[in-house]
Amino acid sequence: MTEAIRCPIIVEFDLNRSLPTGHRSYMTAFLTNLLRLSLFSAILLLTTSSACWAGLMKGDIVKLDRTATFGGSSGGGEFALHKLITSGSTETWLQLGAPTFCLEFNEHIVLGERLVVGAISDRAVLGGVSGSTGFGDPLSAQTQYLYAGYASGQLSSAVGYVSDNAWADSMQEAIWILEGEVSQATKAHTQTLLDHANLYAGPLLNNVFSLNLFKSNVPTAALSAFDPTNSATWGAVSAYHRQDQLFYVASPGTTGSGHVPEPASLAIWLVGSCCTGFSRRKRSTK
Repeated sequence: MTEAIRCPIIVEFDLNRSLPTGHRSYMTAFLTNLLRLSLFSAILLLTTSSACWAGLMKGDIVKLDRTATFGGSSGGGEFALHKLITSGSTETWLQLGAPTFCLEFNEHIVLGERLVVGAISDRAVLGGVSGSTGFGDPLSAQTQYLYAGYASGQLSSAVGYVSDNAWADSMQEAIWILEGEVSQATKAHTQTLLDHANLYAGPLLNNVFSLNLFKSNVPTAALSAFDPTNSATWGAVSAYHRQDQLFYVASPGTTGSGHVPEPASLAIWLVGSCCTGFSRRKRSTK
């Protein structure tokens, strides 16, 4: 499982110069063990098949409810997102991040129902008013920008957003319009949100995703094979599909290209950084 990783800061210390001769072998042993630990961590990253965002990954059990949320007059968000944590026979529901909103207008969830994460992707799949295609329905740049501003709290200063029913209902309607699910703005602040998103949205973001959710009784093999970018894997899970939801990650750990690093790339970076630091330390002691 790969956690969101911030840009590292590597600080080098030439400790051998300040250590007594008899203690230098201990420092060498310490650094050798540190390298081994880094290599072990890299192996874990390389053998992990699913990225984990903000503590959530494919196969996790979640539920949606109205805990401390607003809106919902049209059957949409806000929804509080909770992840199931189990320890032996004890179950605990952990609330994750910002409230979420529906992506499709004509699909539904049951509040409190146990759902399983099929993927954390860049698109809605298997339905919606705008139609299901072989490629799904990728999130628009405007939807990503608007939801990122909402989840990070920036909409309050940008458009005067406050946490109440009128703004939450308007947010849900704006998302549906931007995703081609409904066509007319009927809520109090929908047009304000649409104007803001259309004016300021730039390239696609790498910290706003679609949670592709399924009923928890979806067959394990079908869920494992599910790929939101490959429609050939959708048939076996289509009967279990629920409403796709927006999901925000505060610090995704981006690369220069704007994409999220894959586990293998992170592993290679980790090993290379550690080896570089170790080789520099060896040169400084010669």
